[in-house]
Amino acid sequence: MIGIIVPAYNGERFLRATLESVCAQSYEDWRLIAIDDGSTDATPTIVNDYAGRDARIKLIRQSNGGVAAARNRGLRAVPAGASTICFLDHDDVLEPHALRMLQSTLDAHPNAPAAHGVAFYIDENGRRVRRGELEAGTRNRLAIEGAGIRNVGIYEPTNFACMAIFCNMTTPGQSLIRAEALDHIGPLDLAVAPADDWDMWLRITGRPEYACGVAFVDQEVLGFRMHGGNQSCNHANMAAAMLKVRRKHIESTTLTREQREMLRAGHSIAAREVARKRFRWAASSAARGHLLDAANHLRHAATQLSGSRMSVDGPRHPLAMSNR
Repeated sequence: MIGIIVPAYNGERFLRATLESVCAQSYEDWRLIAIDDGSTDATPTIVNDYAGRDARIKLIRQSNGGVAAARNRGLRAVPAGASTICFLDHDDVLEPHALRMLQSTLDAHPNAPAAHGVAFYIDENGRRVRRGELEAGTRNRLAIEGAGIRNVGIYEPTNFACMAIFCNMTTPGQSLIRAEALDHIGPLDLAVAPADDWDMWLRITGRPEYACGVAFVDQEVLGFRMHGGNQSCNHANMAAAMLKVRRKHIESTTLTREQREMLRAGHSIAAREVARKRFRWAASSAARGHLLDAANHLRHAATQLSGSRMSVDGPRHPLAMSNR
C-alpha cells in the first residue's frame, strides 16, 4: 500500500485536479490523507466530496501550521499497512502511471530508501510550459567526488554527494519513500521550512544504510504547477531556508567529516551552477520574446549569487574556494 499525504491550505483552485490525478492512477493500492491546514475556503468541502465517492480518501483538519507540520500530521495518520509514502502538494498533478513506475523502481532496488522520477512545469491551467527546464534540472545531476565534481549518469542513483550540492527534486511529490526510512529519521523539521524536504533527503541519504542513494527513473511522473502562490517563487525566503539546512547539517554530529566537507563545498558550487542555468534560460526566454520569464530567471540568478557569499562555517574543501 502507498500512503499519499496532501497538505492543503486554501487549495480550492487546484485541489480537484490533484485529487483527480491520484484517482486516475493505474496503481490502485493507495490511501490518501488530505490535511486541511486551517483553510478558509472550500478545501475541506472538496476533499469530503471526493472522500464520499472514494473510501481511499480521508480528510483531517488542523489549525494552520505550515506545510511541514501538515506533512507530519499526515504521516501520523497513514495506515499501518502503508510501506511507502508520497508527499504530494495540493497544486501538483501525478502522471497516470507515476505510482506504478516509482513502486516498480523501488522493487528493483531493494536497498534504496526511495525512488524519484522527472517533473515538468505546468501553468495555472494545467498546460505544459518552459519545456525542458525542470526536466533537465532533474536529469542533469552533479556529485562531489574527491576534490572534483562529476556528472551523474542517467542510470545512477541520487546520493548524498549529489544532495550536498542541491536537491534535484523540486518537490517530494515526484518521489516515493519507504516508510521505514522516514521512521528512521523522524518527523520533518519545521524550523527549516520551506526547505524541509531537502533537509529530509540529506537526513535519509546521509545514513550509512542508505549510502546507495535514491533510485532514479528517467520517466516523467509529475506536473509541477507554477502560480503566484508557490513557496519556491519566494527566492529570498527559499535561499535563507536552504542556508539554514546547510548550516544545520554542517554542525551535525551524525554526519561524517567527509559529508560535512561536501556540504561546505556544495554551498558555493550550487549557487554558481544554478546561476549559470538561470542565465542560459534568461537568454533563451529573451530570444523567444518572453521577457517576463527572462527577468524572473535573472532575478533568481542574482539571489543565488548573493546567497553564495554567505558564510557556512568556513569553507575548507578545495571546491568551496574554486572558480569552477
